[in-house]
Amino acid sequence: ARYSRLKFWIVSIFLLIPAGIMNTLASAFESAEKYNESIFMYALVAILSLVWINTLANRIRDYGSNPWLSAIALLPLANIVMTLYFGIVRSEERRV
Repeated sequence: ARYSRLKFWIVSIFLLIPAGIMNTLASAFESAEKYNESIFMYALVAILSLVWINTLANRIRDYGSNPWLSAIALLPLANIVMTLYFGIVRSEERRV
């Protein structure tokens, strides 16, 4: 799939905002000792994160680089740098 910068940011926002909310709810459930609900919420956050990494891989491919670079996004802080970089730079075929 081709991911323009706009499509990348739209999909990222629609994935990461619910993931953040679910992560907060999971923490609240964990502190209330509702462990089944917190495990379920953490599992949903993990699924949303994997979908987001797929989105990042598609954007990296659209940029013209190796999509396996998205595996680096599993590292803390590296994912923020990669998101900003590949979300801002233009695709390779549009560069002149």
